[in-house]
Amino acid sequence: MSNRERALELLEQIPDDKLFYIIGIMEGALIPDSYLDASIDESIAISEKEIEEGADLIPFDDAFAALKEKYFG
Repeated sequence: MSNRERALELLEQIPDDKLFYIIGIMEGALIPDSYLDASIDESIAISEKEIEEGADLIPFDDAFAALKEKYFG
């Protein structure tokens, strides 16, 4: 059985109230990799520019710890 056949088989079993999530995943899969690569490259360039300009950034570990404390105590 091909992946497409398996996907169609599973799609028939998904309840209507959960199809919204599946449709979102399927639409996301239609985005060309070249677009995603360009978006990633653009995001990196923006971040590097902000760092060069002295943006007020905090280390990831500190940001994560603050969020963990705020939401999980």
